[in-house]
Parts: sequence; structure tokens; C-alpha cells
Amino acid sequence: MGKAKVLEYADVSVSGQATQTKQNMMTSVTTAPMSIAIQANQIAFQSYSSGVLTSGCGPLLDHAVQLVGYNSDTSTPYWIVRNSWGASWGKSGFIYIGQGQGSGIAPNAGVCGINEKPYSVTATNWTA
Repeated sequence: MGKAKVLEYADVSVSGQATQTKQNMMTSVTTAPMSIAIQANQIAFQSYSSGVLTSGCGPLLDHAVQLVGYNSDTSTPYWIVRNSWGASWGKSGFIYIGQGQGSGIAPNAGVCGINEKPYSVTATNWTA
């Protein structure tokens, strides 16, 4: 298991402004992976195996994951998220979460609440 010393972190979300939060996330993740929180206790997330998850989970955050990239050049733009459940889960340990709005009471939260708690992280002395 790798380790690093965290030097600083910053919340890149902008309350109530999903478009600005998305842009901030895209900018931050191009320089380093980000720490984000999502809702993972729903069957849509837990049983994910392929494609882009665009619904089935909401803004009730209960799980920390790592945002490692994105693809906005597809018909359904998505975030590339690394989970901690091992390579046998999802798409070899990753999930593609749609960049669109979430559903229900908090659409600006994004799919699975991905826009709610995105943090950029600056670390040093990382070792594998």
C-alpha cells in the first residue's frame, strides 16, 4: 500500500453552481488525483460492472473514493473514479460516473453526489 504526506487540500466545489464545480474538478484532476465523497450504498453503485452510471444513487454521501480523470468527448461525459473495493469490483476497480445532474432533491449534487465534496490534494514523498 502506498503512502504520502499531504501538504494541503482544498474544497473545489461552488455551492449551488454545478457547472463551476465541474470546471474546477476538471482543472484540478488534470494535475493530481482528487479525494471525493459519493453515495455508494445503493445497488446501482454496488453492482456496477460497465458503462457509465447516470442514475440510481443520490447525494447522501457515505463513501470516499479517488477521482483520477474524466472523458468529456463522448455522448455521455463521465468521471473516472477509483474505488477501494479491489480489482474484482466494477471495471477493474474503477467506475465511470456521468457528469450530468443528479436526480431527486439535489440535482446540482451530480450523479451519486459527486459534486458535493470534491477536494484537490497536494502531497509529497509518495511511495508505492
